[in-house]
Amino acid sequence: MMTAVDLLAFCQQMMMTMHQDSPINNSGAPVNDLKQKVREYQKEVKASSEMKNCDYIRWIQLSGVEG
Repeated sequence: MMTAVDLLAFCQQMMMTMHQDSPINNSGAPVNDLKQKVREYQKEVKASSEMKNCDYIRWIQLSGVEG
């Protein structure tokens, strides 16, 4: 589950990656490593979101709730 803190950290990493001109950022990590971490995080967030959507749809089906 993604929390507000996770989202904030993710956004900060994206901003650092997008605005970085040199191959090394302030933390000393290569920009490509940060980009890869952002991609991996995006995949995790997407998978989590899809799982929640499936759970919600299944809950609706089981409970007989119609919207």
